[in-house]
Amino acid sequence: MARAKNNGRPVRPSGPLTSQPTKVSRTTPSPPSSTVRSKKDRTTLLAASLGLTAIAGGLFATGALDPVVHDAVALVKAKAAADKDESAERLNAGKVVDWMYFEDVPEWSQIRKVPQAPRVTERPEEPARPAIAPPEHPHRVLFSGPPPMPTVSLQPPDACMQPHNPVSIVRNYVVTATGGGAVSVRWYDMGDPDTQWYEVVAVPENVIQFDYSRPVPQPPKKFTKVAAADGCQQMNAQVTGLQRGAKYTFTLMGINKSPLNGRVYSITRQRSQVITIR
Repeated sequence: MARAKNNGRPVRPSGPLTSQPTKVSRTTPSPPSSTVRSKKDRTTLLAASLGLTAIAGGLFATGALDPVVHDAVALVKAKAAADKDESAERLNAGKVVDWMYFEDVPEWSQIRKVPQAPRVTERPEEPARPAIAPPEHPHRVLFSGPPPMPTVSLQPPDACMQPHNPVSIVRNYVVTATGGGAVSVRWYDMGDPDTQWYEVVAVPENVIQFDYSRPVPQPPKKFTKVAAADGCQQMNAQVTGLQRGAKYTFTLMGINKSPLNGRVYSITRQRSQVITIR
């Protein structure tokens, strides 16, 4: 049989393709059904174990498993005692204390129960009386202080204002030169009960010496006694015998006596401006 020309290309044989190899597909082989079944069983077992753990924890926390734990601990103690002493047949069932648990047992637990205070049925004994009775007034026996101090209060009449300081005892203090070497002194007195009398002191001003060859004598001070006021009233006083043309300031001094210790002292009530004597 002659071979046909095909320009260098191989000639495909004719006839049925019985001797050609088949094409094999590259796919992952499927696992057997037994392996899939074992993985599902593991997942189910893990979920069941987690659920049982959660349920057991809840029962322990609420105290529902307290009887079971109590019996188990009692049996373990009895077994340990029996191993040591074979003749001991009684069950050593002691209470389970709180430190055996991870959490504290609630109050309504069968192991802990509700604490009950003991009831006192007998009457308590009366305290024994002392052999020597205490004093009736122990403070007077242990301490003896000085006698109480006298109480002094200033209570002027209703028409008189209550003074608030020593200066307020004398109000509206006015000094007027009346002529003839005299002045009139007027004031409104609040009536201090400690005041024994008043003194109007005429204090001369310093004389300026223009000619030291002919010095001018300094006028002396003059004291005028005035009786104390009896309550709130207007007071008037006259000061005479002053040097004409001289300048004075007039100070009202109160002579008081302390009601506590009887001390006599003087206090300045008012002072005037410079007054020129006529």
